[in-house]
This record gives sequence, structure tokens and C-alpha cells, in this order.
Amino acid sequence: MIKPKIYQSKKEWLTARGIGGSSASVINGHNKWQSLNDLYNEIVNNKNSNKDDERMKEGRLSEEFIRKLFIIEHKQFIVVEPPIEPNYWLYTNDKEPLLTLTPDGLLFNKETKENGFLEIKDIELRKKVDKEVWASGIPSYYFDQLLHYFIVIDDLKFGILQARLKVYVNKDFDHIEERSYLINRKDFTKEIKELKEKELKFLNENVKKKIRPVVEITFKKGE
Repeated sequence: MIKPKIYQSKKEWLTARGIGGSSASVINGHNKWQSLNDLYNEIVNNKNSNKDDERMKEGRLSEEFIRKLFIIEHKQFIVVEPPIEPNYWLYTNDKEPLLTLTPDGLLFNKETKENGFLEIKDIELRKKVDKEVWASGIPSYYFDQLLHYFIVIDDLKFGILQARLKVYVNKDFDHIEERSYLINRKDFTKEIKELKEKELKFLNENVKKKIRPVVEITFKKGE
């Protein structure tokens, strides 16, 4: 497996990132927080549009504890954990260094001898629409992120999404749901190929040529 680069500050890490896991859903048209133009500014003009609010900080802090619990409960895996802050790791594709990845953890299955990954989500479900999305399985904007792992690191055969969902009812905390989703590379070869083609197209036609992506605006009849 390829080895990561280690950066000694968050600023260095942010500057080195290209198309990362969260970028995949932007390129695939599934991201509700960031536009393709925002992603272009982030990569080309080094303008990080991601807000770092208290909820995001809480989510990052919880990752370590969710990962530790995963290690305790899943003895069949050897888990490679990220470096401790202020150090940050970054994996890059061996053929395209602007395809990057910062894993929440890497896995080795001692039984099958296969390499995989661990992606952790700590989510608050307050709105009805968000509850409905999770009720159907993995939301598309997170599923794209899982597919991106396979694009960056060719050796990965499987991945596990470990999700901790904090459910609210009428604005009040109600309960926590722990969910674990397993995906295998072999089951999504078509989706991985299509996403990789979109990512490379954005890199080659927009990022490397410094040409802003075309923004399509549609209007409903009568507007």
C-alpha cells in the first residue's frame, strides 16, 4: 500500500489537499453545502470555504472515541489510526497526486488478508428530511466519499462506514443510533469508474487549466 505524507500543521495540510473525500460529492452533484465553484476556489485559489463551527469540532473530537470503540469490538481488524494533531496525514493517488485522501482509519482484515478503510460519522439528525435520507441507507453525499477511498488507494478492497446518529424529536435529544455499513470494491466498480472520470475531468479541464467550471442555472416555467 502507498504511504501517506505527514504535514505538521493544518495550514500545510489544507494547502496540499486536492480533490479529497468531501470533494467527491461536489463533483458528483450530491453536495448540499458546497458548489463546484467553491471547490475550484478551494483548490486553485487556496480559499477554504468549509466553516469550522462548534458542531464540526465536536464531530472531530468524537472520531477518536468512536474509533477506539470500533477497535475494541472488531478484533478481526488491525486498525491503523491517523497521527495525533497537530500532525495530519494525506494519501495521494500514485498516478494523479491531486486526488487525495485523509482517512479516519485504515483496516487490515486478519481473516481475509484484505486492506480496507474506516470512515466515521458523528451526525445530528434534527430535520425530518435528514432522518428520511438516513432511513434509506447511506446518504449519497457520504457514499461518494466512500467511493473516493477506492479511487485514491488501489489496494483497498472494502470499507466500513461507522455512523453515530444523534436523533432529535421536536428539537429535543431523543436517542442515539449506532450503524455500521460495509461496502466492497467489487460491488461498485461501475460507480467508482464513473466518479473517477468526473474527478479527472474536473482536474484536467478546470483545475489544471485554471478555467472556472460552467455553472448551469435552470428556471421553472413562469419564473
